[in-house]
Amino acid sequence: ENGHKAVVQQLLNTGRVKIDLKHDKYSRTLLLLAAANRHEAVVQQLLNIGRVEIDLKHDKYSRTPLLLAAINGHKAVVQQLLNTGRVKINLKDTNYGQTPLLWAAENGHKAVVQQLLNIGRVEINLKDTYYSQTPLLWAAANRHKAVVQQLLNIGRVEINLKDTYYGQTPLLWAAANRHEAVVQQLLNTGRVKINLKDTKYGRTPLLWAAANGHKAVVQQLLNTGRVEINLKDTKYSRMPLLWAAVNGHKAVVQQLLNTGRVKIDLKDTKYSQTPLLWAAENRHKAVVQQLLNIGRVKIDLKDTYYSRTPLSLAAANGHKAVVQELLNTGRVKIDLKDTKYSQTPLSWAAENGHEAVMQQLLNTDRVKINLKDKYSRTPLLWAAENRHEAVVL
Repeated sequence: ENGHKAVVQQLLNTGRVKIDLKHDKYSRTLLLLAAANRHEAVVQQLLNIGRVEIDLKHDKYSRTPLLLAAINGHKAVVQQLLNTGRVKINLKDTNYGQTPLLWAAENGHKAVVQQLLNIGRVEINLKDTYYSQTPLLWAAANRHKAVVQQLLNIGRVEINLKDTYYGQTPLLWAAANRHEAVVQQLLNTGRVKINLKDTKYGRTPLLWAAANGHKAVVQQLLNTGRVEINLKDTKYSRMPLLWAAVNGHKAVVQQLLNTGRVKIDLKDTKYSQTPLLWAAENRHKAVVQQLLNIGRVKIDLKDTYYSRTPLSLAAANGHKAVVQELLNTGRVKIDLKDTKYSQTPLSWAAENGHEAVMQQLLNTDRVKINLKDKYSRTPLLWAAENRHEAVVL
């Protein structure tokens, strides 16, 4: 364990040392201890005996000496073990079910990865048991650019293979996590399925990048000319523009609008809201302005869930900047009621005590102040009932 070569040799010379005996509380053999701690000289001493069991799993996680050396990036020890010609290169540990190549790829140990690839016997697409990821999936998810390239250089790597846990490909992992260099490497192969969805959320790489606001990745994907820009995810039925609008990613919204191919009023299925409805509800003023600048946006389009317009949602939530953007267009139907409660934007603002929004609406001189909702309440009645004194006065 401490790498004392001379002492090890003295003990070995006695001929009475049980070389494969478990020696500590983690059930590690002498070779395991030496390999884990990068004691190359001791490793060689033990290998020279010829009777050491090189693939014996005897530590807490059922790992072999090669697995431990690969995990820790101990290049010299890995080479010593490979040189024996007896090591099982694709043997998995019991805890996570990972091979030496899987561990080296996950941890970004490019020198060890190359050593293992050079053998020619390594199973390059073998998945681990716990997360069901290949070496390429691990390298892409963890932004190990050099390892990704090493694996891609092996023509037999399966570039679109999904993990079982999330059902994501290497490109999906890289796009979701903003690993721009890895995304480009994968796109450069020309073999990547750019619109393939993951299993858990049903999102494409573009959907992940748009939802997370990864501007550079969005541009990389758009530059291919092969990306389906209006494809919806399975879980929420939102296209990339919807996700970007929901989360207020104005740079991504602009990129998508610039393509000229985006369906600007396409609704999601779960809430039946357009990008403008989401941006208005979530107080994303800049995104609202971007969408309004596209003359073809339907400004009074209602959602199906509550049958509210963008102005209704903005007024109800007190988003005065968004309210002003909508009023400035001169095209908004200021007294349009929702279907569920039959309330106007003024009624919603009064109910919730949003005095500034009420004033904005009143300043238009177009608002009908005494319109009643389904409960026959006027805006004034709502304000009085909820004790919004400033609004009443």
